[in-house]
This record gives sequence, C-alpha cells and structure tokens, in this order.
Amino acid sequence: MPCLTDAAPVGQTPTSFGGTQRYSPNGPNHNNTTITTIDGNVDQPELVRVFVVEDSPVIRASLTQRIVDDLRFTVVGYADTAKGAIEALMKELPDLLILDLHLKQGTGYDILAYLRKAGAPPELKTIVLTNYASPMHRRRALELGAGDFFDKSMQFDDMLDALRLWADGKGQKRPSANGQ
Repeated sequence: MPCLTDAAPVGQTPTSFGGTQRYSPNGPNHNNTTITTIDGNVDQPELVRVFVVEDSPVIRASLTQRIVDDLRFTVVGYADTAKGAIEALMKELPDLLILDLHLKQGTGYDILAYLRKAGAPPELKTIVLTNYASPMHRRRALELGAGDFFDKSMQFDDMLDALRLWADGKGQKRPSANGQ
C-alpha cells in the first residue's frame, strides 16, 4: 500500500501481498494456512485483512503480533499518521481497521471523518484503541462511525476478543463489544 512507513514493525518481515505490504512476524508464509479436508480437498481460508493506524512502534509491533497469532488474520499494512492512513485507504480498504486517536500528525477522528465523507461500506469494521478513553472521546468516535471503542491500557485483550468474535461472524450484523 502506498504511503505506509518504510520499515516493518520491529521483528517483522515485510512481504508483498497483492500490491500491498503485509507484515508477518514469522516470515512471509506465517498466515498462509492451507487446510486439507477429510475428503482430500484443499481449502485455503480467506484471511481477514487488518490495517493498523498506530504511531507507537512498540505498541504497533505488539498489536500486530497478537493479531497475526490468530491465523484468521493478516495485517496488510499500517500507518502512523492520519494522512498516511487516508492515502492508503483511498487505494484499498481492509476488512478491519484499528485506529489510535492521537497520532504523530492528525488524529483518528480525521480518519473516521474521511471514511464517513467518502461513504465507506458498512461492512468495514472500525475499532478505536486509545489511551484517551474518556466518555467524550468514546462518544465522538462512535458518532463518527467507529464500531467499537477500547482503552489501550485496560481493554487490550477485550479488543482482541472482539476481533475474534467479529471474524467468527464476519459479514453478519452483530452488536459491538461495548454493548452498542
């Protein structure tokens, strides 16, 4: 994807994936799982494509690692600024977008507003993961179209659980993890 930072997160290997950058902690084939059914048919499940918007390299690496530990997901790229994220999203939408609110330049609100104005499809799952989890920030993010909102310091595992639940029911309307 264009306009992504040049380096992969710490400990990760950048690989080509359909014109985008894919980051896998264990090399290029980590998430390319093939399943052979009892009748001998080969089934390669479609991976949930995740794009991460996070300006902290340490948090981004941890988040990316935890996401790709579940073989249903692949992280197709990341950005550390609102502009970089918007430029990447203009080229290709992921299945799932994880946003921090406060970035090096711009905010997660800028990205949510862009998605709303651009008419992003309703099936794009958008999750805010932030250290600024006040009721005011939560309300504003949800009003701008975030599907879920989590506190980085206290709900990191809850957010990962929400990703798994969403993947289990991908494409179906479900209540969000925060009860809305």
